[in-house]
Amino acid sequence: MIRTEKKYTFSAATKNNVKACLMESKYGFVRSFDDRYVNSMYLDSFDFLNYKENLAGLSKRSKARIRWYSKTPLEAVTQDTELTFEVKVRSNLVGNKLSFSFRLPHAVLNYSSNMLLDYLRKHVLPSELLPYIDYCSTFTLGVCYEREYYEDFNRAIRATIDNNIVFFRPAVEDMFKCKVIQKYFMEYGVVELKFAPNEIFSLDNDIFDAIEI
Repeated sequence: MIRTEKKYTFSAATKNNVKACLMESKYGFVRSFDDRYVNSMYLDSFDFLNYKENLAGLSKRSKARIRWYSKTPLEAVTQDTELTFEVKVRSNLVGNKLSFSFRLPHAVLNYSSNMLLDYLRKHVLPSELLPYIDYCSTFTLGVCYEREYYEDFNRAIRATIDNNIVFFRPAVEDMFKCKVIQKYFMEYGVVELKFAPNEIFSLDNDIFDAIEI
C-alpha cells in the first residue's frame, strides 16, 4: 500500500498534549485499535549501509525487519507467535510496505542470527522480497515501544502514538528469547500520520499548532 507518511518527535512529558491535539482537531480522531507493544529486529549490512542512507537523507531507500506484537515489552517469541517480515520502501515522503507473515518451528527459534537469516532466505521468504535484502547480512538493531492507534472520522488519516521506546542491540544467540546486549531508553515519543498520496492536508498547522513538537 502506497501512502504518505509524516513523523514527528515529542517530549515524553507532552504525550497527553499530543493526544489531546489529535482528539480535539477538526479531523475527529478516535481510537481505532487496542494498544499493544511493537517489537522489531532490523537487518543491515556489516558496514551499516541502510543506516548511512537514512542519515544521508537519500530520497529512495529501503529497510528490512522482522516484527511481532505483544501485550508486554520484548515478549519472547514462540512457535505460536505470528511474525511478519517487512520491507519498507521509501521515496521522499511516500512509502510502500511489502510484508509476509509466517511462524517458525521451535528448533529454528534457537538458531543463531546467521543461521536464522539463511533459513529465512531458503525456506520462508518469497522470491520477490529477496532482492531487497541481498546486502543485508545481520540483525543490527532492535526496537520496542507501546503504540496507540487512531483514525479520523473519514478514515482518510491514520495516526499512531509511540512511547516507552527502547532501542537495543540483539544478541547473536537466542535472539528471539529477547536477550539483549545493550538497551537505550528514549525520553521522547513519535507520532506518525499516514494518508493516501492524493490527499492534501495541512496537518502540521491544523493539529499541532497548540504544542511544541
